[in-house]
Order: sequence, then C-alpha cells, then structure tokens
Amino acid sequence: MTPHIHFDGVGSQPLTKIFCDLNARCFSLNAGINDEYQCSVAYGFECFNDHIENEGLVELFSHSKHAESNVKPVKIGSSSKTVGWLCTIGALTSGDHNYVENKHFRRAAFTAVYLLLKNCNYSKELNVRNGDELKISDLFDEELSILVLHKPSIETNVSDTYTEILPCLHQYGFVPIGSSPTSQVEVDKVASDKFLNLETNIKLMPVSKEVEFAEFTDQVFRRLLPSATTPLLRFFLYYQLIETLLARIFNDRQSKTIDKLVAVKDNPVEAHPLIEKLKVDASDKTRIKLLFNEYSGIETKLNDLYEACNRLLVESGGEEKESIGDALYKVRNLIFHGLRGIPEKAMPHISEIVEQMSYAVPELMICFRIPDAG
Repeated sequence: MTPHIHFDGVGSQPLTKIFCDLNARCFSLNAGINDEYQCSVAYGFECFNDHIENEGLVELFSHSKHAESNVKPVKIGSSSKTVGWLCTIGALTSGDHNYVENKHFRRAAFTAVYLLLKNCNYSKELNVRNGDELKISDLFDEELSILVLHKPSIETNVSDTYTEILPCLHQYGFVPIGSSPTSQVEVDKVASDKFLNLETNIKLMPVSKEVEFAEFTDQVFRRLLPSATTPLLRFFLYYQLIETLLARIFNDRQSKTIDKLVAVKDNPVEAHPLIEKLKVDASDKTRIKLLFNEYSGIETKLNDLYEACNRLLVESGGEEKESIGDALYKVRNLIFHGLRGIPEKAMPHISEIVEQMSYAVPELMICFRIPDAG
C-alpha cells in the first residue's frame, strides 16, 4: 500500500519521493500525482545518501519512564555485537544524550527518521500545507520510544514484525503503540525497575525457537496485553501463554512415551508403567512443575512470583505451596474457578502476581527448551 500524506485543503496525497537535502540537513517529501505537493522536515545532523533504503527496521513503542537522555545500544541474544539502538523520538534529533556524536548512532538515527517519514505512520494528526517546513515533533510524539535495528545483522534472530523480541521488550515495559498510539501506558514497577537499572546497553533475548503459536504470541503482546485494563484480564492472558507452553510439553512427553510404548507393546510388564506415565503427564499440575524446572530451569529466578502467589493463597484461607509450579497452579484454579471466594483484603495480591508475571512469562518463553530424549 502506498503511503499517503494529508495536505490541508486537498486531502490525502500519495507520497511519491523522499530525499535528503544534504546542504539544508532536512528531508524533502514530494506527494501528489505529479509531485505537486511538497514539504520538508528538519533533521539538523549529518545526512547519508548511500544504501539506507533496506538496512533499517523500526518500531514505535510507548514507555512512560523512558527519558530522552536514555539512549541504549541494542544487542540481540548472546551476541556481543551492537545491532541497533533504543531511544525516544526526541533523541533522534537531540544533543541531550551521550551518543550524539557516535557515528553508528547517527547513521541509525538518520535511517530511523527516513523510514518513519517514508511509512507516513505519524503519531500526531496533522494537515500539512504545501511548502511547510516541519519538525519531527510536528509529526511524532517526542516521548515515544523507537527501536531501530540494522536489518542485515538480525535476520537470523528477528523478523520484520519483531515478534521474537516483543516478550523481552515487554519485560522492560515497552508497549507497541499500535494499540494506543497517542498515550503512554503506565509501566509496572517490576518492568520499570528492570529498565531503569540497566547500565550501558539493553540485551534483547528472542523467544526460544521451540515455542510454538507465534501468531498468538504476537497478538497477545502487540494488541491484547496493552489494552487489558484490569489485573484479572492480564492474568488470564499471561496464563494463556503458559498454556501454549504446557501444550508443547504435552506433545513432547506423550510422543516420547508412545515411542517407548510401541517398542514394548508385546510386554505388558514394561508397557503398564508407560501407560501410567501417559496419564500423569496429561495433568496440568504435573506439566506446570515441569515447565519451571526441566523445560526452562528458571524456578530459582522467580522467588518474588512464588511469594506473591503464596500471599494470595494464605489471605484467601489456603495454605502455602512448596514450589512455584504448585503455587501458581493453585492461584490459577482460585481465580478461574473460585474468584468469588477471594476476600477483598486479598485482591491487591492479584496485582502483585500480575506484575511479577510480566517478567516471568516472557522469561519462560525465552528459556523454554525441549530436553533430550531420556
């Protein structure tokens, strides 16, 4: 679909050309059937005119605690190589940060501005007049965050939709603006602390390649979670993601056991325990314990979630559980099947649990691995 610009008095016009005026340090945009409409957008820094068309990938996010001075080099996965930058829109044309003279940042910033203008996905409504001289802030909210990645450097890890790293960005409180382009979503304290405690760079870990349901994952992090206004709804969505992992575990355990069962089908003594194992592994309670241990190995990293779950259970008249799998599964049953039995004094603990899940669920998806057959 051809990008369009809305010009005052003549309506939406197709964008026909965008180029950088090296002397004026601005971007010129032509629109209309015969290039009869023009406007320019000030940039103010060095311009590049060599092969930037396909080298960048940009996405806009909301983050209420992201300051203009907080520019982060981006690394993907276990690589030590910088493959992009995370900053605010304002930082692209500002001198108020430590990377303003960095040649790699400046090229990335130039690429980001070019792609933002080329796509015409402005976060502000504006009727441009023919011949207008604009600023970036006339078209985009300067407080919005932008992630710009060097596309050739991330092709094996991240797709054009960013689906693989949306869960990790969620851990830091970054919300894709497609759900709410003109307002910032308040960041949970867990995510806010994780982001503000970063030092030099931000390392974005992709979701494990062994996690399935990529389309559903993208929908949850891009649209459903940003628009979920209550802790209960957020809990439901987070748990649906856990359910996708439990389904993956079910398929893995059952297929391995069935293979063993086929091999001993004529030996009832050896077959019987395998049949019993099929029944045990079909239990959600069994599989959620496996998820936190054998399939992710992160149980010891989630003590805050474990304690929040136990506080809710005790306040609701129950008993503490000995593992995070047992505790979260009991909370799940309490919320899904016994919500009316949760006393009012215990309800704040649901918010605590949900804040911890904003970190824990993406971490499960990142660390999820299918163990070797045993």
